[in-house]
Amino acid sequence: MSKLQTTLKIAAVGFGVVLLVVGWWLLKPLFIDKEINEALPMASQIEQGIEQTAGKGKEAGEMENKTPAMQVADKETVKQIAAMFEGAFIDGEPGHHAKGRAVTLMDGDKTILRLEDLDATNGPDLHLFLAKPGSKTGEGIDLGKLKGNIGNQNYELPQNTDLSIYSKVVIYCKQFSVDFGYSDLKKS
Repeated sequence: MSKLQTTLKIAAVGFGVVLLVVGWWLLKPLFIDKEINEALPMASQIEQGIEQTAGKGKEAGEMENKTPAMQVADKETVKQIAAMFEGAFIDGEPGHHAKGRAVTLMDGDKTILRLEDLDATNGPDLHLFLAKPGSKTGEGIDLGKLKGNIGNQNYELPQNTDLSIYSKVVIYCKQFSVDFGYSDLKKS
């Protein structure tokens, strides 16, 4: 075997190893789910209010209150009251699916986009976008990398985001320009 043939075989093996590594890096997300379960954004405020109420003691000379304690609204009720826009996810391009829902909530002066019960196909370089209906996803507002393809997650929207214009939430693969799923937001 000549020196050239040996060099070509080594180069071919090296190239094959590089292809396998890159292929695994690109395809790995399709086989591995990332689950995240963030709390409802206002949950800490609700719990803090409950603790403050529970921490108030009786002043000297006060009569004991015999009436039953007022029921504190559960997180689901608060979420339903505070939801401004919402929509259900539907599948994106062929071979990619998404289900769950997107809702917007107010947390103080911040608007939060919350993905609930998300179950989407995983992939490389997934981002969450707000887009105008009918426009290309990459031209919308990039809210950052998708935290996980399964579960509940929160994203703070930029100040003054007009959800009547940017009313489409898209799970978008930037690397391959593919929509994995989307939700059209409608006023609650």
